[in-house]
Amino acid sequence: GGEKMDKKVVVSALVKSIISSLSQELRDLSLSIHSNPELAYKENHAHNLLATFLSSKGFHVEREYIIPTGFKATFGQGSPVIAFVCEYDALPEIGHACGHNLIAMVGVAAGLAVKQYLLSSSSSIPGTVCILGTPAEEEGGGKIDMLREGVFKDIDVAMMSHPYPFNAAYPYVLALQELQVTFHGKETHASVAPYDGLNALDAMVSAYTSISMLRQQLKKGDQIHGIITNGGIKPNIIPDKSSAYYNVRCESIFRMVELKEKVLNCFKAASIATGCSLEYIWIDKPYDDISTNPTMADLYSKYLEELGVKLPSISEQKSKPAGSTDMGNVTRTIPAIHPAFQICDYGNHTREFTKAAATQEAHESALISAAALACTGLDLFLNPSLLSQSKDEFF
Repeated sequence: GGEKMDKKVVVSALVKSIISSLSQELRDLSLSIHSNPELAYKENHAHNLLATFLSSKGFHVEREYIIPTGFKATFGQGSPVIAFVCEYDALPEIGHACGHNLIAMVGVAAGLAVKQYLLSSSSSIPGTVCILGTPAEEEGGGKIDMLREGVFKDIDVAMMSHPYPFNAAYPYVLALQELQVTFHGKETHASVAPYDGLNALDAMVSAYTSISMLRQQLKKGDQIHGIITNGGIKPNIIPDKSSAYYNVRCESIFRMVELKEKVLNCFKAASIATGCSLEYIWIDKPYDDISTNPTMADLYSKYLEELGVKLPSISEQKSKPAGSTDMGNVTRTIPAIHPAFQICDYGNHTREFTKAAATQEAHESALISAAALACTGLDLFLNPSLLSQSKDEFF
């Protein structure tokens, strides 16, 4: 017992020292991505920067992998294949307000640390370290593109970590479905002949208020939020077209079926009430909720504590909403984790969070998370029983 524990502590100390020695190079990567924010599927700078860096560190890198800004970097051979996942897209106008520059750095740091450890080990350990560059998490779902192309079929487990205003190994991440809606009416002069028109904006306002009323009857975790993107052209013209863009979220992909019907009924009712026709599309890449793998999350938590960060109870971790991500789809395909590491007290998707994502404090917090991920990965390499245990839990 005790002897084995000492060996584990040595692992986390060694991993931490490997990552510390790379700290400045990693910080440069992170800041270069942060100061060159790129939108989904357009992350050319980040793609080239990360691919070039990993090549220089002895990884075999496939650029433009599945997606023009995707990449796959591998070291070693055979199974198991353990993947560290990078994201690097930013948001319109507010830049890296979700800290994806840090996510990219964490994936690189963890992968490098595992590679160095395996190289320095006296016994040869079979397996492949994979660092996967996944574009377009904020919009579009690059991981879903990759899942559909079978990228994760040959990967045993996957992990990444994400900056938030809190720490968690079991984040509360909701399923997400996006809806685009348009009402078509009939335009006419609003003063001269309003009775000849069909008001598409009235239809949208009616649906919008119906959804507001629906919220009272929603279950825990159900969320509906939207914006009206087109409400007409001029006040003296009855609008013949109105459009909206909605996000529907809930705790599971199973609940989503019921919730989608409730939301759609609000739009259908508005169509009947106003005589306007309804056109809608559910975007074909729903984000699944996250199914955290317990074996992996508990290893991560243990190593994080060895590195000086104690997590609150699992129930408290699960009480803080953490949005939605296409990593949810990965966790529903193979054993995976998506822990949260704290970089500030501000919420994600704010200008304050963008600033925080470039601070030294955020850098240090990210590197501790990277070390805990690396130790988790190493444990799965070194202990086949843990790897099969994580797979047994997966369903």
